[in-house]
Amino acid sequence: MTILGGNYKNLSDYVKKGLVGGTNGVLPGQDVYHYTLKMQKLAMQSPLNIPMFFMGDVIHGFRTIFPVPLAMACSWNPNLIRKADSIAAVEAYFTKEMGI
Repeated sequence: MTILGGNYKNLSDYVKKGLVGGTNGVLPGQDVYHYTLKMQKLAMQSPLNIPMFFMGDVIHGFRTIFPVPLAMACSWNPNLIRKADSIAAVEAYFTKEMGI
């Protein structure tokens, strides 16, 4: 399974050939909805007709940066960790609406 970033040269060609299993789903400055729609349509034109998966790594924040997960665990404060995770999720989800 190959995962390539949205800025990879000739990504569309590789996706259409079925050589890419997934790609970034959270890309600052891009319309994530239209990007994923375009990539999925290309993937469904591949010889095996296998859909792609999309991911966005916001493991310690998106716009607001929090400590790495190991450091958060050392706080022994699950509620604070949940709050930080919620903030990162909302920021990543509303990328387009925030004009990022």
